[in-house]
Amino acid sequence: MLTSSDRADDGDVCAGRRGTRSQVKRAMSQRLGESNRILVLNHLRRHGVASMDQLVRDTGRSQPTVLKWLGSLERAGLVRRRGVGASSGGRPPTLFEYDASAGYVLGVAVEIPSVTFALLDLSGSTVASEHSAIQGLGPPAAVHHELHQLTQRFLDQHAGVSSRLVHAGLAISGFIDRDAGLSLATPRLRDWHDVPVRSELERLLERPVVLNHHIDALTLAELHVGVAHVGGDFLFFDFGYGLGVRAVRAGHPLAGRFGNAGLVGHTTVVPDGRLCLCGNRGCLEEYVSGRALLRHAEAVSAHDEDDTIARTIARLLDDGVGARDLAARDEIERFLAIGLANVINTFEQPHVVLSGFATAGGPVFRTRLLERTCALLQPTLAAATSLTFSALPRPEAGARGAALFALRQHLPFADPLVVPVPTGRRPHVTEIDGASTDVSADAPHAQY
Repeated sequence: MLTSSDRADDGDVCAGRRGTRSQVKRAMSQRLGESNRILVLNHLRRHGVASMDQLVRDTGRSQPTVLKWLGSLERAGLVRRRGVGASSGGRPPTLFEYDASAGYVLGVAVEIPSVTFALLDLSGSTVASEHSAIQGLGPPAAVHHELHQLTQRFLDQHAGVSSRLVHAGLAISGFIDRDAGLSLATPRLRDWHDVPVRSELERLLERPVVLNHHIDALTLAELHVGVAHVGGDFLFFDFGYGLGVRAVRAGHPLAGRFGNAGLVGHTTVVPDGRLCLCGNRGCLEEYVSGRALLRHAEAVSAHDEDDTIARTIARLLDDGVGARDLAARDEIERFLAIGLANVINTFEQPHVVLSGFATAGGPVFRTRLLERTCALLQPTLAAATSLTFSALPRPEAGARGAALFALRQHLPFADPLVVPVPTGRRPHVTEIDGASTDVSADAPHAQY
């Protein structure tokens, strides 16, 4: 038999259950509403201008639902009215468009001493960019001061746009703690340890800043407008001053706990080999990286003071005819193939996009590199392996990718990869024993 207190307790439990059901229902309603908002926004970002009828038809949502979320997006400054369209017999339809000029994001890519800036609108289109360099590589405070001066100068040059800055992205090389906003160390600056790079830039800009590794920025730029924009999973292999890899899954670079995954340049390939900047010996990037290539070029007199680095390396990779040239080229190809094969075997991902100095080599180098890489792979992977060479200018790609991360933070409910991508000539692909590589003689090369 229930006492009055038991009945009261039972009533409290029922009330609690009703309250829980109400909270769940409210949460589901909010989630559905946000989903509808995303549908409307991303449709306008993909297709530009659309009428109410077009949005209803293409999203599959009711007119009241579309109208509600258009109003919400208008109030947020993300959507605006674009006049009226052609009438089909009744009142001319009101047209709506995504307002990409409602705000701008800044990207700052730092590879000491190089610094590149990019301003993007909310569609992900670049409106301004600039390449510069830090002259004094002293203590952290001095480097920060010069970086901030360069940043402020760039923003002042584009004051009409930068006054509507909403978010910024910072991409740096070395070792980072992405969540804490720290640059843990960089081999090129001895006194650089646990530097709060994110908060320092936030203090200057008075805007939120998202920190990522430089290779993540390059990867996201490749996803957005590069040869990988068509989709699918792949490995991004950056061949710059150092070496780095990113595995891309469902449109996202997999960066690891602190943002340093895939720094294959510091894997040992020659025990007790050459001394690396990191302090260890025999690291891969001591045999195949930007600085390794320049060392080879100087040793074989392949460097001309009037040449760009890209021309110097292109001559070394393809035009060497002397014995020393051939030996240097053979070492570069051999160790790059080892690095590629190790990564492909580890991730079991045969689709690779290469960026950086490797793109300076022409079709002969690309063909040899694919053949040497496949010879080190498991047979099933070798048959499926393809090497595609990025055509994006690398410095600008880093800054653009940093800004795209900022755009993702500013619009977390929207996919920054849905914007229209400029159409262009697709890479020419040649089959070699079941594998493929972009070996087009007139394929564009990355610029430095």
